[in-house]
Amino acid sequence: MKLRIRSTIILICIVIAVSVAAKGISTLKKRNVSEEMPIDEQEDVPADVSTSVEYDPSISYEDGSVSLLLKEFNDKMYRCLAELKEEDLTYFFASPSGYQALRTQISLSTLIASRLVRPGDLRMVKCDNTLYIRSVSDTEGKTIVTAYEKSECYFAMCPAVCSQCSNIRITFEFDSNCKLTAYDREDDFFSVVDAAKINKEGASGDVKAAMDAARISWTDIIRNSMTVTEKQRAEILSGKYPEDIACDHRYDRIKAFKYASTYALSCNASFLDFTTIGGNCQNYASQVMRSGGIPNDTEGDFKWKYFDDSYDTTSSQNGRTPSWTASSSFADYAKGNTGYGLCCDTDVNMYALEAGDLILMEGIDGDYVHTMVVAAPAYDKAGNIVDMLVDSNSTNRRNYPLSACLYSNCLPIRIYGWNDAPVVQPE
Repeated sequence: MKLRIRSTIILICIVIAVSVAAKGISTLKKRNVSEEMPIDEQEDVPADVSTSVEYDPSISYEDGSVSLLLKEFNDKMYRCLAELKEEDLTYFFASPSGYQALRTQISLSTLIASRLVRPGDLRMVKCDNTLYIRSVSDTEGKTIVTAYEKSECYFAMCPAVCSQCSNIRITFEFDSNCKLTAYDREDDFFSVVDAAKINKEGASGDVKAAMDAARISWTDIIRNSMTVTEKQRAEILSGKYPEDIACDHRYDRIKAFKYASTYALSCNASFLDFTTIGGNCQNYASQVMRSGGIPNDTEGDFKWKYFDDSYDTTSSQNGRTPSWTASSSFADYAKGNTGYGLCCDTDVNMYALEAGDLILMEGIDGDYVHTMVVAAPAYDKAGNIVDMLVDSNSTNRRNYPLSACLYSNCLPIRIYGWNDAPVVQPE
């Protein structure tokens, strides 16, 4: 059966699953922009952005001035992202020209620049975020606040879809004047600056110049990567779909989709959580594949297995292989496996992917550093595909536009199913 015909059948099935499994999505068919909120009429209307601050019950007091600063800072940052218009955040810092302030400002600038060059409208019409304060400590005249952020955003290109993030760990450090002396968040927000390894003095003594150079370089990398993805998008828009690949057992996309949606924002306790030990993204993606029927593969040169938490690269039915938990190792498995196990295509048009397929993302050094699971295509108001909605762990995201994430080149992996071991003919 041709992929296009089969895709229609699968999408019809997924429509039913989505209404139950994913908040905010009522259909996976091509979506037009909501009639109540047409983008052309919203050009000059500010985005609806709000921040709430909540404290863990174990914290004995709530500092009003700190809460106000956290709210003002998050509101300002998210309004910049929602409207894709950069504003100054450095005035929140004790040293506006210092490394921490510039790192935050250039990271924001880079994220905005990367979203502006994408084909879809990545402004937000609405964004609600919550800072859940887990701990507050005072040492040597400084206050350190550890918070976990969750957000629900509605992007302009698909305003009916609720794009969610959760459990983003953020650390704020304040001086006695309630000015920031440090700010850090564990997602891809600072990836460009941190990957460039710019020290506090900068590459040549000028911190801002070094950071600006990193931002320009990364934006150029994204533009170059779009040469490939825009060609792929044009092929799909012209009706050119890749041919299907036969396999012994088909991938159950409905089950994979339901699992991905269920555990996008919180990890499955049945598996070891790698969030704090390198990231849980590929572990989560492997679990999605397992839920769709892909079996442990202990045969041949390329293996993929998870029997328990221990590390084991042998053919035994014990432990786990690096391909289960590491994006780069899984890429090697997906590209190299033959015979028994996973049947997939690693040289495929990204816009032909469906629910349950994977997208591996490159970092600034060219290595695969993150894995995302496809939830559904995203369409513009004319009904043309412009992006893919993805689910992921570390950062925990559900129904999030791929192009809104700060990555460049990608490896789309279309999963068809799995094969039995070849039958050995007697001599």
